[in-house]
Amino acid sequence: MKKLRKLKSAVAAVFKPKKLASLAIALTTVFAMLPIANISASAYSYTGLDEIGGKVLIQSSDNALVLIDNGSAGKLDAYKFLINGEVGYCIDPQLPAQKTSGKTVEFSQFSGETGKEVIKLDPYTTNQKEKALIAGLSVFYGGYGDYFSTFSNGGKTAKSIMDSYINGVYSSDFKHLSNADDKYYYLSHYAESQLYHELVGDSTNWKTWSSYNDINTMINGLVEFANNIAKSTGDYSAILRSCQMNNYYICQPKGKDGTFCQHLIVRIPKKAKLALQKSGTSDEIKNLTEQTKDKDYLNFSGAEYTLYKKADNLVVAVAQLNRNGNISKIKYSYSNQDWIGKSYFELDSGEYYLKEIKAPNSGKYFTLDTTKYPITVTSEDCIAEKTLDVLNVSDTERVRLNLKKESANPDLTDNNSCYDLDGALFAVFSNQKSAYDYIADNSKKNNIVRYFITDSKGNCKAISADGNSWDYSTSSELYKFTYSKSLYAVEIEAPKGFKKYNRPVQMAINGTNGGFAVLSATISDTPLNDPINILVRKKDAVTGQYTNMENAEFTVKYYSGYYYSENELVGKSPERKWVLKTTERGNTYLSDSNRAESDFGEPFYYVPNSNDPTLPLGTITIQETKAPTGYKINPELFIRQIKVDEATGSITTFNEIEVPEPRDTVYGNLTIYKIAEDSKRGANTAKDVWFNVKSDDGVTDENIVTKSKGIDGAATLSNLPVYKASGEYVNYTIKELGYKNADGTYSVPDRYVPPVERTVTLKENVTLSFYFANRLQKTGLIVQKESEDGIVSGFYFSVKSDDGKTNKVLVTGEDGTAQLTNLAVYNTSNEKVKYTIDELGFKNADGTYYFPAKYVKPAAQTFTLEDGKSFVVTMKNLLKRGSVELLKTDGNGNPLEGIEFELYNTKTGIVNVINKNSSIMYEVADSKTADTVTKLVTDSDGRIIVNNLLPGDYYFIETDSKGNMPYAGKINFTISPDSLDTLDIQLTVKNNSVFIPETGGTGNNRPIYIEIGAAVLAFTILVGAIGLGIRKKKKHIGKKAQQ
Repeated sequence: MKKLRKLKSAVAAVFKPKKLASLAIALTTVFAMLPIANISASAYSYTGLDEIGGKVLIQSSDNALVLIDNGSAGKLDAYKFLINGEVGYCIDPQLPAQKTSGKTVEFSQFSGETGKEVIKLDPYTTNQKEKALIAGLSVFYGGYGDYFSTFSNGGKTAKSIMDSYINGVYSSDFKHLSNADDKYYYLSHYAESQLYHELVGDSTNWKTWSSYNDINTMINGLVEFANNIAKSTGDYSAILRSCQMNNYYICQPKGKDGTFCQHLIVRIPKKAKLALQKSGTSDEIKNLTEQTKDKDYLNFSGAEYTLYKKADNLVVAVAQLNRNGNISKIKYSYSNQDWIGKSYFELDSGEYYLKEIKAPNSGKYFTLDTTKYPITVTSEDCIAEKTLDVLNVSDTERVRLNLKKESANPDLTDNNSCYDLDGALFAVFSNQKSAYDYIADNSKKNNIVRYFITDSKGNCKAISADGNSWDYSTSSELYKFTYSKSLYAVEIEAPKGFKKYNRPVQMAINGTNGGFAVLSATISDTPLNDPINILVRKKDAVTGQYTNMENAEFTVKYYSGYYYSENELVGKSPERKWVLKTTERGNTYLSDSNRAESDFGEPFYYVPNSNDPTLPLGTITIQETKAPTGYKINPELFIRQIKVDEATGSITTFNEIEVPEPRDTVYGNLTIYKIAEDSKRGANTAKDVWFNVKSDDGVTDENIVTKSKGIDGAATLSNLPVYKASGEYVNYTIKELGYKNADGTYSVPDRYVPPVERTVTLKENVTLSFYFANRLQKTGLIVQKESEDGIVSGFYFSVKSDDGKTNKVLVTGEDGTAQLTNLAVYNTSNEKVKYTIDELGFKNADGTYYFPAKYVKPAAQTFTLEDGKSFVVTMKNLLKRGSVELLKTDGNGNPLEGIEFELYNTKTGIVNVINKNSSIMYEVADSKTADTVTKLVTDSDGRIIVNNLLPGDYYFIETDSKGNMPYAGKINFTISPDSLDTLDIQLTVKNNSVFIPETGGTGNNRPIYIEIGAAVLAFTILVGAIGLGIRKKKKHIGKKAQQ
């Protein structure tokens, strides 16, 4: 990269910017020269033109660089040169320069014998002068890399030496040169000239500056610098390292007029070589093209590729290919002239990419390739001047698209005006998925690249890119398209009489047309036709039955075209005709087994790719020509059309023709009368009821429906055979089907008892009537009464239905049950009736009802009934429950915690309870279990609460006072459901006194503390009386003692 920047810098210094716009990538160096007289062969080696490609690009500055201009007294000037894009020097100052006026000019003629046109300097030579010349090319201006400014000998670089001249005592000598690059070039040019002529041993007559001491001094100093490098083993070894990447050449190009010019010397970087090989993408097209005359797909002439630097996308070179797909000429970035004949790129080390900029033959047969081909060149490739592997590039061929429409069954469609291939519309999709997406959803028209319309022969007559603008020219450019294996054709609209082909068809190469390979698809559409199962069905004209109709014969004729009357058929000949016989069931088919002996022997039409007979679009006539035994010929000519429904696009299906046959027999009739329990005026449920009438001889199998007859229904079936062929009665089975559902099935409503079939026989010329009644489904209700106190008789209940038809009152007997029968299960809407039962209680003398206060009234129940079984409803009376709250305090009214009590029922004994919250709340249990307790303990508030107490008499016993004054007796109370006051009791036990609210039960009528007080008073009087008696006795004894 440094080297490239150096070269750019050099070029920029030499040329004006407007002159550099057309420079391209550096070409392989091409040199030529005349052999140099009086030069020792050991000083250098010759090389032929082949090594350098046989030509060289030279570009001189527009004008000469003037160093000294003394007018008539003398003048020193020189031209700057680029040789194959690299800085070069003319080294014969006494000879005219090969001027190009700023343009890059190709030179292919050189002085010298064949094989000796070019001198190639040998870096490994033992000749010190040749080494010095090579060292100068390496370290002077335009040398290798940054050697000009960095390569040091004796503590100096070439640039520092030149700067000391240019900016020092000799600065005035450079007054005519405007920039440093020109000054560096001038000094390097003279120094290289002197080094060259010293190498070849020339005298000094070539030295045009010999009379200018300053110039001599400067040039001698630079020559000495180069010689010192050549003499220094260490310094020259560094030069040799640079020589691994470069070649050094001297040549003498001839002018167009044949005159000799100066020798040119240049350092050319070693480069790798890269050739191209172009091809198409399809071997199938290639092989096909090799068989054609012009072989246009094998001609890659005119294709152009541009080579770019990957780092900065700058153009390096442009290559043009020949017919065989190889490089024929190249234009480098530094060249502003026409193409240079080269068959390969010459590349410095680095990263590149190649891209096609022009397709062969201006893109007529190939599409421009958009691929970026990466290229990597290593320094090792350049040092070895390696020929890299050929880079294979390819262009995709342009082909001619074609769609072909065919009939899948020409036997059906040829010469038939009902079919026409004209107007088929196709779309070509760029990939299979898009094609299938469209078939699944016609609104998805993604990736359609072309549309086609066919003519009456199935060939393309128009093409469009968007489906709107159509080109009817057969030479339209729209037919030409980039080849792809993934193009799929889909039929958008089918032509007249054909079924649309509903699958994608992959397009494939198929021959050539006008020099182009043809990419085509052929789509065969199935002709719309009517696969026939039963063509004709013969039936009894009276019964409509199809039995015993064997060996009737029908003549069937098919006409291409549509005809609707016998008059239109006059003079028309059918395409085909057949005579077909019927089976025992009266059927005939398009089948060889149904051909009659009188058949014409003409072939049937068949469904494509099958053995199923069919009829094409057109007209068919059918006429009976022989009747079955016992019947007369039906002379009617049946005319039917097989055609496409204009609205739907589908075929109008051919329906079998039923041909009625009259016969002689004895008939009877039957009438079915239908009644229904829930039928009424305005809501007749006996009409529209269907029945099936079926005979055991297989002749009759009819469904009939009742019509309204008052609030009943009736249906009649006439002309039914009374007898079988054997003389026996025909048995008819009548079966009620019920109402007809939306889906065509039948059902009898659930509200009716399922009807029973009946089998009957008929009488000659008589109408017999048969009755069918629909009975409603009904069942019963049982009320079962339960009560906690065992009282179950005499309770009244109301029963009501949601349809308003039931409103009954029931009363339980001694067993606690009450019954109601004949209840409807369904209403007239065939929905289940909902019943509600509610307990009324006992009946008063005035006919009203009351509910005892001691019970909790059970909730009303709503229910539905089931068919065929009574429904049992259980109504249970629960006794109301009460509660008691006991408060234990000391004499000062302070609550006492932890005092223990037991609760007793006066009838059943101790009461088992469950502690509900491990504290104050207790609930009476139904029985003793592992969870029940009998010890009740007051909480921190001195309270005990007991719930779920049945009505009755109870008492508490204080069992542990915890050191407080106990209450020694029973604490009585009564639970009664008469009121809330008697249902929920509150007791207060204060030391040994009990306080029962006056409303709280039927226990003691006065506070217990009065009784206790009275007892204490009586006990005090008694003790006093005893004490007084003792004192009197002692006094009496005392007196006796005194006596």
